[in-house]
Amino acid sequence: PERYAQWERVQDPDYRTLLQYANRFDLPRETVARAYDAKRQAELYRQALDANPNLTDEQRAAAVRALVRETEAELDRILGRKAGRNYRRSAGWLQALSELPAPANANP
Repeated sequence: PERYAQWERVQDPDYRTLLQYANRFDLPRETVARAYDAKRQAELYRQALDANPNLTDEQRAAAVRALVRETEAELDRILGRKAGRNYRRSAGWLQALSELPAPANANP
């Protein structure tokens, strides 16, 4: 199971990007795994927010903004401030995490 999980991670372009940053900033491999886990947790939480019918558009937007801030801070803690900042600028998944759908009551 662990080898399969490793193989699966290596198939993900975001994981490979993290490996490149780890090499560039001389970070240990376990740091990459922790950062990737933070990414996965953030994405799962975002999915839960999107699926929650009890949230208003405003509540969902506030929760997403908080999630993005917390995820950015967590990446900085894991990767270090400089590597985290550089990685966050190139992490397309982080941009996607912050995007909000149009409000439900928006006029076309």
